[in-house]
Amino acid sequence: MTDRIPPHGTFGRYQGPRRHNRWQPCRCDLCRAAAFRKSKEQALRRLRGIPAFVDRTPVARHVYQLLDAGWDRSEIADAAQISRKTVYNVLDSDLRTIRATTAAALLKLRPEDAPSLRPALGAMRRVRALSAMGWTLRWTAERAGISETGLRDICSGRTKTVGRDRFDAIDRVYRAYSMRLGPSDVARRSARAKQWVTAAAWNDIDDPADQPHCVIGQNIRRHKAAA
Repeated sequence: MTDRIPPHGTFGRYQGPRRHNRWQPCRCDLCRAAAFRKSKEQALRRLRGIPAFVDRTPVARHVYQLLDAGWDRSEIADAAQISRKTVYNVLDSDLRTIRATTAAALLKLRPEDAPSLRPALGAMRRVRALSAMGWTLRWTAERAGISETGLRDICSGRTKTVGRDRFDAIDRVYRAYSMRLGPSDVARRSARAKQWVTAAAWNDIDDPADQPHCVIGQNIRRHKAAA
């Protein structure tokens, strides 16, 4: 998966990666200006006595309320313009404090503003069907414009609801490629071991009561014969 590089004109791009990513810090005029602006903001905050870090507990409580209202972690991260890892740290880490700017961005989100959601079952079945045909999760994620981690959460069943835009992106890939053999034998073998089925196995892929009526091997043989 490619590294997520902050855009030019941001402090993150000036600072550079904190871990073992391959991109380098930038010292262009835009990034230098962003670093200078951040330094001035920090100095002004210190003069005004505004803390740079705040207690994590009430922020985590608010984020849990968002999750109960139907948000998922990826949507929270996108809406607050923070990384998904930061959301996980707010909820699950043993840190006592978090950045005040992160807290403010999260506290602005309201439970009643949850994006349009639908059950993730249909999206999960579609991703699995693509994998059963030989399309890897990384390939599907790139085609759908979704992070590979987010797609894996959907595929594994950890994500219970998905936004309308995310579902539609997965469905577009499914409609275009679910009846074509993909190039990955590894993906097919893995799907077979997990008993994931292809699109042809479903009468109604979105119906929770529907059960697949044939196994992966039968579908693959049929598609190979047709090819």
